[in-house]
Amino acid sequence: MTTDWGAMIKEIRLERRIDRPTLAQASGVPVRTIAMYEAKVIPNPSIRKIEALLTALGYELDAMRAS
Repeated sequence: MTTDWGAMIKEIRLERRIDRPTLAQASGVPVRTIAMYEAKVIPNPSIRKIEALLTALGYELDAMRAS
């Protein structure tokens, strides 16, 4: 299963009416990087950066382990 992190981040960001510079400041992820994730220029973003973005948007990243 593949997650489209860029689309997810963009959808949440727009729902919450947060612009990229505000999200960048809150998450520590550069505006350009956020834009590249959303545009799918970077198809496999860093999980740490995704976690930082989701946290700044008020979400948690839950990890699942296969047993």
